[in-house]
Amino acid sequence: SLTFPELQDLIRGVRFLEQARRAPVDKDAASERLAPTRRIFGKSLVAARDLEAGTSLTRSDLDARKPGIGLAASAVDSVIGRRLARAVRSGEHLRAEDLAP
Repeated sequence: SLTFPELQDLIRGVRFLEQARRAPVDKDAASERLAPTRRIFGKSLVAARDLEAGTSLTRSDLDARKPGIGLAASAVDSVIGRRLARAVRSGEHLRAEDLAP
């Protein structure tokens, strides 16, 4: 059985859920609205040192820095072992086209 305060909490929770269902969030629109902020505050992969074309990337070749204008730092595992299509200077942001197919 419920105590009166527990019943009040239950009712408040139900009302909260009812209100949330009446006002759904458009996640796609919110994502588009936040894209510029994500670029500024997000991190992307950069070369930790000067790297020659053809270098097979290791974790020590890479660093993550702001702004998030290149390959996302979260993609580091998919970049390890890939070869560079061109030379990249230390601190330069990596882009998808910098990786050899």
